Parts: sequence; structure tokens; C-alpha cells
Amino acid sequence: MPLDGAYHTVETIDGISVQANCHAGITGDDVVIATTPQTSTLQASGTFHANGSTVAPYFDNGDSSIDEDASGNLEIDAIVRNTVVGTFVRVDLHFDAGCVFWGMFTPSS
Repeated sequence: MPLDGAYHTVETIDGISVQANCHAGITGDDVVIATTPQTSTLQASGTFHANGSTVAPYFDNGDSSIDEDASGNLEIDAIVRNTVVGTFVRVDLHFDAGCVFWGMFTPSS
């Protein structure tokens, strides 16, 4: 992931785009999960865990995107969908403070 402060698409699947933003010299990362195209048709349910904090639940119904950021590690475990497309995608992501990324995107059947 480039350390240029711009959003870069990590994956686009079933009407959902996952984007990441990393900055040179600044510890941290920012992850956006959005509908493509950006319309208010996002449904998301899951948990996130940032900087060693307690796991926190989140839920979204009807926005165009969700945004999670952290100054250290960031974990996202969720199911998301673009209601126009209709199928859920399981998103399991890990970002390290140095903007090292790994994860899985699993479409539903």
C-alpha cells in the first residue's frame, strides 16, 4: 500500500469497495468500506478492534460508506452488502500500523 495519504482500492466485489489510506511518517491507517457506485445502499454488521482496544460492534443500514481508522493495528470482521446488488460479502481484514495489509473477501452463495 503506498504511503501517499491517498485512498487506494484494495478490493471491489459484489458492489462493495474496500479502500485504504496510509500516510508516510504517520503511524496509522484508515479503511473505508463503500458501495460502488456510492449510493445510500450499504448494509454492514460486524466488529472492529483498533489499537488493542476492546472489540466493538457496529451496524450500518442505508449509508454509502463506513470509515474506521486507528493509530496502530486495525481489525475488521463483518458482513456487508450493497442492497442494489443483494448479496453479502464477508470481510475479514487486518491492517498493521505500518500499513501492512492482509485479509479475505468471501462472497455469499
